[in-house]
Amino acid sequence: MRKVARWKIVLLVVILALAGWSLYPSVRLVAMSEEGRAAMDPEERAKLEDQAIHLGLDLKGGMHLVLEVDKSELGDDEARDAVDRAMEIITNRIDQFGVREPTIQRGGADRIIIELPGLMDEERAKNLIGQTALLEFQLVQSIDLFRDILFKVDKVAKGLDLEDLTRGVPTEGDTTASDTTVVTEADSLSSEELAPPVASAKVHFVPMGGGSERALVMEGNVNELRAILASSKVQTVIPEDLEFLWANEFEEGPEGRFKEIFLVGEDPELTGSAVSNALPTANPRDPSHLHVTLELTRKGSAKFTRVTGANIGRQLAIVLDGKVFSAPVIRTRIPGDASIQGNFTDEEARDLAIVLRAGKLPAPMNFLEERTVGPTLGHDSIRKEIRAIAIGGITVVLFMVFYYKASGLIADMALILNLILILGAMAMLGATLTLPGIAGIVLTVGLAVDANVLIFERIREELKLNKPVRAAIDRGYSRAFVTIIDANVTTLITAMVLLYFGTATVKGFAVTLSIGILASMFTAILVTRMVFDAITNRYELKSLSI
Repeated sequence: MRKVARWKIVLLVVILALAGWSLYPSVRLVAMSEEGRAAMDPEERAKLEDQAIHLGLDLKGGMHLVLEVDKSELGDDEARDAVDRAMEIITNRIDQFGVREPTIQRGGADRIIIELPGLMDEERAKNLIGQTALLEFQLVQSIDLFRDILFKVDKVAKGLDLEDLTRGVPTEGDTTASDTTVVTEADSLSSEELAPPVASAKVHFVPMGGGSERALVMEGNVNELRAILASSKVQTVIPEDLEFLWANEFEEGPEGRFKEIFLVGEDPELTGSAVSNALPTANPRDPSHLHVTLELTRKGSAKFTRVTGANIGRQLAIVLDGKVFSAPVIRTRIPGDASIQGNFTDEEARDLAIVLRAGKLPAPMNFLEERTVGPTLGHDSIRKEIRAIAIGGITVVLFMVFYYKASGLIADMALILNLILILGAMAMLGATLTLPGIAGIVLTVGLAVDANVLIFERIREELKLNKPVRAAIDRGYSRAFVTIIDANVTTLITAMVLLYFGTATVKGFAVTLSIGILASMFTAILVTRMVFDAITNRYELKSLSI
């Protein structure tokens, strides 16, 4: 009499217990109503979702982005690894942002493909990923120099077609380049000669205390002044070491919305490389908004102290991607850290801190493709795939019972156990379930009984030779074992190749197929054999329903 080995029973119980324990959060989450989820504590719900089977972009909804790294301004050495560096920085940003199971992979020579399951805010995602995050500290020039350059701009801008210029300059992009040499046409004009107020008429100088003034431009004049300053003719009178920058946001005033413009030194006093950390902090003046505190490196802190000590009374502009977020007046020598003071919401402050911590991108990013998958489409896909699994599973179950009778029921039991093990293993390993992954499960439903078919056919052959039932079972399993191993291992090798070289879609299929192959081998070779041994131990069978 062949007894069932105790270690097999213990192994089966342990594996089933682990699968059930891993699947419990997923079952609980699926069974919970929307009202129940909303009523849960946010931390508890987040923990439950983290423990449950993760759904991919095509099932949960989210964003699909294709970006291209713009290498046009990079040298050969910088361009060589620009994409790899960009991927690393984007990965750091997304990881700190908290998106579960993102997919970030290279797509060709200059492209990066990103999938963000569960993230539906398109603009926020684009700002987080595509922001260059070039942080600079630049000294603001005196208002007298500002007026003098504006006077020269008036001299050369008197014949410009403002309507045509405005059409040629985008409303975004608040910086003006100064890459041409200075000519003396405007300088040669007498300062007493009255210049037509083309540009200066659009700027209002407002005292801000301490003898300094702010240069403000009303909202309706911003685009025109930006176009004037960007024109090639005007660029000739702006010194190469200076540039005009705009404030990040509009402000509200008695006469409407306005934006501040600054004249700053083009060479920064410090850059983002001096920042070791960035944290959102409370704004004591406005509790509804936050600041972003910048923790500087030791070297950066020492330089910041020297710069502030040498420029007391001047404004120091904190510039991010060419936009001035704040320009405080240096009242005293500042040892230590700095802060970006803006009217940030909690979300904006956290996102800004993330991109500053992760560092600046090596080159600008162009968005080539943007696609949002709604959760409704994902739920519809899940329903269709579950229906496909149910139809395929029921068909296989009925066929096995019809063709192999009672032995088919044992194979069907192994099939159900196989599905439990697959889902339990995916939950335990933190794998992501995608539509192709569900297709892999559907395929596994057929593969799960394939090994049993081989075994049952071998047993039938032995029974036709008038072998006793127990001997036929032993012989059937031993003869089918090598074939089962050979067939499944070759399939598993193929799945591993797909997992290593495939795209995100193919990898989802490869993961479930790999787990399904291992689970089907376990249930076919070990579990069904245990059932046959238990039956033949209890009953003295003269024939076998197979």
